[in-house]
Amino acid sequence: MRAFEVLRKGSAQQLDYPISDVPTPQSVSIAKAYYMIKANLEDDDKAALVTLTITSSPNAQGVISDSGADDGTGKLTFFISSSALNGLDSKRTYYSSIKCILSNGNASCPRDPDAPVRILAAGIGAVS
Repeated sequence: MRAFEVLRKGSAQQLDYPISDVPTPQSVSIAKAYYMIKANLEDDDKAALVTLTITSSPNAQGVISDSGADDGTGKLTFFISSSALNGLDSKRTYYSSIKCILSNGNASCPRDPDAPVRILAAGIGAVS
């Protein structure tokens, strides 16, 4: 059984994913990447409940910090805002997937697609 990815409602979170299979020749790199949370295993990407999009230019959703152009390995960093998961139910399982768009236009799914995700209720609030 695959390990669950665990995310918490109400907390900003950083998800780092090393990518070890950027195709060579070295002129190919990761141009864009998506992190998606889907309600059902068979859902199309367009039906994702949460979609984060990153490029090599940092933005509020993350950054491709290593495109893999030099050595075939890269790194994706996604930022989940504290409100991004608010519409999801903490009593069910969701599925996440990552899709990379390469500089040659091809798509790649660099890890086990549709990994199970558990959404936990918000944590303890600040204590004064």
